[in-house]
Amino acid sequence: QCLFCLKFFTFRGGLTRHNENDHFSKGAFDRPFPCGECGRQGKRHVVDGAEYWSNYVETCHGRKYTPMPPRHRKEVRLAE
Repeated sequence: QCLFCLKFFTFRGGLTRHNENDHFSKGAFDRPFPCGECGRQGKRHVVDGAEYWSNYVETCHGRKYTPMPPRHRKEVRLAE
């Protein structure tokens, strides 16, 4: 599930592509922003950048909600 817009995805790859096409490419990570999921839970946490977002979501909300950041995806492809 995308924690920005709450769309559901069966696989992490679909979530990653969605995140890159619908959020990263449109500047969602250009400035610090509050974590929407934390806000829904009555908490406040500010996220700064795509890589930090990915690490934070995996640590605090679980891997199934975690897209790979675009830079990391390129490194993984080069290693294959």
